[in-house]
Amino acid sequence: MPTPFPGMDPWLEHPIIWPDVHNSLIVALRDAIAPPLRPRYYVSIEERTYLIEPSDLVFTGRADVAVVGPGYAQALQYAAKAETSGMVEMSDLMRETYLEVRASATGNVVTML
Repeated sequence: MPTPFPGMDPWLEHPIIWPDVHNSLIVALRDAIAPPLRPRYYVSIEERTYLIEPSDLVFTGRADVAVVGPGYAQALQYAAKAETSGMVEMSDLMRETYLEVRASATGNVVTML
């Protein structure tokens, strides 16, 4: 069955699977571009790690429910009795892998992919 989302594959882009796909592509890309660049340049796989704090995230959206009109007080009483659940905000450690092309003579970064 063809994907219902042209141009993307939800299975491959799943947050658990995508890092492995991404890292495999980086290795294949490095193996393809490194030989023609030698000996002037070398290609290395690098990684950056950073911490995302909940306060750094900005979420915008629309309300799921609006209460208007004469039944306002009854709706509030019902909402107060309803069970609620919530999410605890936690920091998240993000890892990103990428390629660096460096000049062999100086070690200067030429480009990053």
